[in-house]
Amino acid sequence: MSIELSTRITNNEIALQFIADYAPQTKIEEKGVWISMRCLRCGGSGYGNWFQDGGMCYECYGANTKNAGAFISVRKFAQRIKQEQRRIQKRREQAQYREERKLDGQRDWCERNGHGRITFAELDAKRKAERAAERLVAEDCPTGRIEITGTVLKTEVRDGIYGTQYKMTVKTDGGYIVWGSIPSELQLIDESIEHPADEHGEAWTETLQRSLKQGERVKFTATIERSNTDTKFGFFKRPAKASIC
Repeated sequence: MSIELSTRITNNEIALQFIADYAPQTKIEEKGVWISMRCLRCGGSGYGNWFQDGGMCYECYGANTKNAGAFISVRKFAQRIKQEQRRIQKRREQAQYREERKLDGQRDWCERNGHGRITFAELDAKRKAERAAERLVAEDCPTGRIEITGTVLKTEVRDGIYGTQYKMTVKTDGGYIVWGSIPSELQLIDESIEHPADEHGEAWTETLQRSLKQGERVKFTATIERSNTDTKFGFFKRPAKASIC
């Protein structure tokens, strides 16, 4: 654009420049610019697809405004364009401000959780690069019955025709990942809580049961079948001798 929105429209030359920059399709005649005054509610017909009052439009009260309009001066039309463009500019600035606030919130969350001051998109890209680097040095998933030691990446509950099943994804010490049912020994884990002596001088131990958590180290024996599409991924079944390590 060759003219700024902050420019005052003081003559026809500036007005014409505004129109050329922001509304180049405008047809300018000797009398000025033709402005349609057609009713926006009914499209100018005076009636609509509603049934109250015979379908008469409440905006124009049944008047036929299809061809209604008037000529206004070039300067007035340029002022209208200027006001509309300033509204558009304000909406863009507000949208940009909201986007910056959202990104700042993402950066604050990442910083609090030890990822650095980055956005979620940058965090995803960072994690993707880390997974790609880890995949390069990871061992191929073995097959057969072996002992598995690794870290729980995720646990999930699945309901199917065989009832509720508890699954887990484990990243092994070899770098490959396996998925399968949570061993029965790990579905409910006993956890002891030591309570200090109370007012009577008696200390006591409380035993609670909890589920397996993400990030815990596990060790178990299972039969592994390698994925047909990914040599670094496998499925395990019949897990046994499971424990937290």
